[in-house]
Amino acid sequence: MSGWKKRSGQRLWKPRASLAGVVVIGVSIAMMSPMSPSAGASDAKRPTARGVPGFTAAHAKTQLQLEDNFLKTPDPKRVERSARYLSEFPGEDGNPDPTGVSRRAHYIEKELKSYGLDVSVQTFYTYMASPEKVRVSLEIKAPVKKTLSVKENKQPWQKKFDQVSVGFNEGTPPADITKQVVYANFGRDVDYNYLSSQGIRVNDKIVLVRTGSSQRSEVAYQAYANHAAGVVMYSDPQQEGFTKGTVYPQGPWRPADGIQRGTVNRWTLYPGDPLTPGYASTKTAPRIPVSQSNMGQIPPITSIGYGAASELLTTLTGPMAPQSWQGGLPFTYRLGTGRTTLHMKIDIDYKSRPFKNIIATIPGRESPEKVTVLGNHYDTWAYGAFDPTEGAAVQLETARGLGKLVKSGWQPKRTIALGFWGAEERGIVGSTEWTELLGTKKMAQVVAYLNTDVIAGPGFNAVSVPALDDLVFDTTKRITWPGTNGSLYDAWTKAGGADKPVVSRPGGGTDFMAFLNHFGAPIVSFDGVAPGTTGRYHCSCDDFFSLKKFNDPEFTFGTAIGNEKALVALRLTQADVLPFNYSSYATQTAQYLRDFDGAQKTTFGSAVIDLRASIAAAEAWADAATKLESARDTRLHRNQGARTYQKLNDTLMQAERTLLTTKGLPDRPWFKHQVYAAQFHNGFAIQKLPGLYDALMVNEDPVQAAEYQHELNTSLSAETRLFQRGAR
Repeated sequence: MSGWKKRSGQRLWKPRASLAGVVVIGVSIAMMSPMSPSAGASDAKRPTARGVPGFTAAHAKTQLQLEDNFLKTPDPKRVERSARYLSEFPGEDGNPDPTGVSRRAHYIEKELKSYGLDVSVQTFYTYMASPEKVRVSLEIKAPVKKTLSVKENKQPWQKKFDQVSVGFNEGTPPADITKQVVYANFGRDVDYNYLSSQGIRVNDKIVLVRTGSSQRSEVAYQAYANHAAGVVMYSDPQQEGFTKGTVYPQGPWRPADGIQRGTVNRWTLYPGDPLTPGYASTKTAPRIPVSQSNMGQIPPITSIGYGAASELLTTLTGPMAPQSWQGGLPFTYRLGTGRTTLHMKIDIDYKSRPFKNIIATIPGRESPEKVTVLGNHYDTWAYGAFDPTEGAAVQLETARGLGKLVKSGWQPKRTIALGFWGAEERGIVGSTEWTELLGTKKMAQVVAYLNTDVIAGPGFNAVSVPALDDLVFDTTKRITWPGTNGSLYDAWTKAGGADKPVVSRPGGGTDFMAFLNHFGAPIVSFDGVAPGTTGRYHCSCDDFFSLKKFNDPEFTFGTAIGNEKALVALRLTQADVLPFNYSSYATQTAQYLRDFDGAQKTTFGSAVIDLRASIAAAEAWADAATKLESARDTRLHRNQGARTYQKLNDTLMQAERTLLTTKGLPDRPWFKHQVYAAQFHNGFAIQKLPGLYDALMVNEDPVQAAEYQHELNTSLSAETRLFQRGAR
């Protein structure tokens, strides 16, 4: 299960090239202009009763009234109150009690119970450090002696600042080394190749790298693969999106002492507890050795601010770094030739430590086994006001609104669960362990997973599998966007500059991973950001002060995004027939295959595998899905009854899961989804057709690629048969 050792004869860790149309780096976020506060339902954009997808005309009218009743409840002032409380103290999991994270858990549990909801608290155990106890020191030994800052300066309003961790990375081994320093740009394979071409070796040296090109675990792995002795990471102003902007606390951008903490556990192998891959990390669960885990063999690695990094960079001599390596600091970046030495000391202790998930449940009246799950994590690095406590506060308001409906006599047709996940920041742990505890049989009953994480301003973005696109479009037309007379849909469309909004596709780095990539549940995730947000990511400057001043001053944007998430949940739990449209999903899959075909010809000079049968299989699925959707609409119009709808729902519930491969993806069997995954060398980025891509473009193994093409063809043909049966 290690995944860290290179397979003999294969370039497992070194991809040949990016694929245009196949690899998309990062997630696009539509940035909108700040707007004055307002939230609620939009009369102008409401669909007619017969126009609510998935509902009969009579039930559509009832559904719209239900949604209107819900939208009367969420209150931005209550969101602000909860966000203030949740981010008042640091909330890093693993610290001794009592801490901010325990205080948060108690608050969330108490609030949920006050809404009249059934609440359970589940304790899991994950192998992690206690951040409060980590000690890091960095001292330049030559050409001058100077101690570098490893923690931000305290602001007067920040409470319990001693519980904010130093700038360490979860998963680093301990260290006590003194080594020469080399600047290695982003720490990618291509960067090390360039250094080698210039006669500069990083063997047994500490590399200084800037963040922003790939997920930090890839930085750690590439340093290991190139035999570096240690890694120091920093966030360069160039990658933070500004070079002359006003910094915190006067402005929204990351200050010179701001540090981006984070995990270096390789979640592209598997997320969750490092020592229980594929099964729940209960107290008595068996554990694998650390050497075989996704922590792997990496050199010690830590993070600093760009102020401290500049003190290192300015001591470096040697060749001038190429133009593409020059950053946003006001001096020339050089590669280093051995003049600068650094002492790195990291004291860190790992063991299986407890954390809590908090789950509120509203049982369904007709199909209680079918569950729509809403989720948001509540643990943070430092204070974590926008990542993720406003999202947690918003989800609490959603829970209050649903509780109010329940108190009025309403009960959903299908069950609703609201999960507040712990230990997300330690490697997407809480949500992963919860799904693994449920297991395949119960997870097969999950209708969909609806995620929020970063909610902090007017830049709205949705990430979804294609089957949920139309549902997202329909519901965003029901949400008035703050500061406008129009809907969220209108503002989203205008920001994108197209005829309709663009929905991003799922990569990785947040709590939907286990739901989609391992268990095949459809997902949608909503985010909201503002200029400067990403610059304060995982920094102590992500506090309530900056959230209110620079991101969502009246907490109306967050409330509106929460209302959108709630409307999607209400549609999924109440629909006569689930409003999933797989015809567009199949059509997009066919296009992904065409793009891949072009990419393999560009990379290898000709087609290595013949994709014509795969494209035809995807097109056949699209045709079958179109016919099922037509049959669904006809049957709803004629009100043909629950038994007919059940057959359609059974088909739609199975569709996403049919895209899983039982063998898992190449060299990472935890991942099973064949259309979407986190990119193998970048845990945030999306990889389309990951089985084919990893086999051919990463492993350069045509035989393995043919095996994964067969797996995909089998799934696509099964989809066609599934939809044909469902339409009868």
